[in-house]
Amino acid sequence: PVKAAAGAAGARRALCLLLCLAALACLQGCGEVQSEPVRVVASSFGGYSLAKAVAGEHAVVNLMSTQDDDPHGYQPDAFSIANLACADLLITMGEDIDTWLPELRRDIDRAQTVVLDLSAEGDPHRLLLPREAAAVALEVAQQLKTLDEQHGEDYEAAARQLSEQLEALDQRLAEALAPGFSFAVAGANPYGCLEELPGVVLVAAGEGCDEETEQWDEQLLERAREAGVQLLLFNERDDADEVQALSQELGVPALYWHALHMVPQKEREEGVTLLSLLEQTVTELEKYGHQEDKGE
Repeated sequence: PVKAAAGAAGARRALCLLLCLAALACLQGCGEVQSEPVRVVASSFGGYSLAKAVAGEHAVVNLMSTQDDDPHGYQPDAFSIANLACADLLITMGEDIDTWLPELRRDIDRAQTVVLDLSAEGDPHRLLLPREAAAVALEVAQQLKTLDEQHGEDYEAAARQLSEQLEALDQRLAEALAPGFSFAVAGANPYGCLEELPGVVLVAAGEGCDEETEQWDEQLLERAREAGVQLLLFNERDDADEVQALSQELGVPALYWHALHMVPQKEREEGVTLLSLLEQTVTELEKYGHQEDKGE
């Protein structure tokens, strides 16, 4: 245990040293601050996608992970630390998920990097609700405008356009769930924010996706049946075979609701965005609602 603790402490010191060296290199290499574009680093796909849409061509937006790693348990490599050292704005899911954040907080503060914490409102997964994503888009625009007044109007215009699309999508979501809806959650549970919506009930084996999820047992299955669950939610962190087995056990369809943690680079290059993933989910919910209306 002593050796393990010493090794962990050494790793933390090395991480901080890397950040300091990267910050020095950044300061030496960036030249005039005014001539450099604003740099944004996001720890998850959700924040990255919003920032890309709002920033357009005026800012450089990167993901913290260079290897499409899930934010849970991720430890930054040297390249990621170099990106972070040069960042003007960091969009994080909060230290409960971005466990590296506390160790680097002092260096981030020293670099005067602006930190936008998605967990500040209590839920790091709030971007799963289109209305919350709309609000964050406007917040990102304000942060970018503060950092880069020259392109402030462009940031605001892009954020307004995206926000309007997300608000319209949120209205569709509200209509799809209007009669009230009961969901079961297959495994990792980032969906707590859904319980803010009127009439929505969740039956899940765990309260968050950052903790070890308990197994579905007969007692939980009975709870789901008593709640009259209509759909089984699952996301990119769940095992497909386990989802299929649970769907059959409950006798309800399974619905993929992306947790917005990470999207592979190939899919990002093909144009997958936060908006497109949320729209895909809402469209599937609407299809299910239409089937219910027809009694299918």
